[in-house]
Amino acid sequence: MPDASSHKSYWMLTIIFVILSILAGVSYVFFQNSSNSAVNLTGTESQLNGTEPADEIKSCSDTSIYTYETLDETLEKPLEICNLDLSRMSLTEIPQEVYTLKNLETLNLEYNFLESIPDEIAQLSFLKDLNLSNNNLIAFPEIILSLSNLNIIKLNTNEIPLIPVSIVDLSNLKELHLSYNRLTAIPPEIAGLKNLEMLELSNNQLENVPAGIGTLTSLAGLYLGGNGISQLPPELADLKSLINLYLSNNNFTSVPDLLSTMSQLEILNLDNNNIPEDEIDALRNALPETEISYLTTP
Repeated sequence: MPDASSHKSYWMLTIIFVILSILAGVSYVFFQNSSNSAVNLTGTESQLNGTEPADEIKSCSDTSIYTYETLDETLEKPLEICNLDLSRMSLTEIPQEVYTLKNLETLNLEYNFLESIPDEIAQLSFLKDLNLSNNNLIAFPEIILSLSNLNIIKLNTNEIPLIPVSIVDLSNLKELHLSYNRLTAIPPEIAGLKNLEMLELSNNQLENVPAGIGTLTSLAGLYLGGNGISQLPPELADLKSLINLYLSNNNFTSVPDLLSTMSQLEILNLDNNNIPEDEIDALRNALPETEISYLTTP
């Protein structure tokens, strides 16, 4: 039979085992709570910083138009803001707060004094409509070519001398506005913008129109007034979706033959060219459904 000392040792070991088990359980619960607290703290810090994990980023939901006066309000819910209008604020640079609006879709910066566009704008990857008209830009801001979701670019009334060939990277572009600049040529690569619906290049220094524009089958509006153009490539007749064609204030001395075949045109503006009246009359007979404007300034 086991003696009394053996029984005593057995019970001592049992008690020690029980105590160690309890301590192990308490430690496990402590570390689990600590881990969860760390995760919650990280999430809280993300919210305080105006950021969320990538898988929680949603498309914008607040379609109100915020302005410079309400810019502070956007910081309370930066991922919800869709539209921001900072036009006519005499800005010389874009406020840093703008770059926190990660889901922004429309940004209006026209009528300011911007001379360049910083690389930070590439953070606005969901931007669809960007208006930079009436600023002091002396070059096309190529950083915006990284904004692959852009549908509309407005750069009217700046001092831009050329369109970069990499414009073709903007495969979703529907409207390109560059009137009142210093453009001397249209790059042939523009033919790659297959979704383009409106091309506005009025009041520049253009003399030629590339034949490739004839491949822009979605083009509905082509605005080339106020240039030095004297002829059109016959390929323009392939633009079956084109309904508005503006060729006023150019150097045409006769009606381009292709125009008489473009019966889908709704508006054709030939004001202030040197075209004989009898040719205009013949064109009106060929296109009876088209509103043809031909006014001359003495």
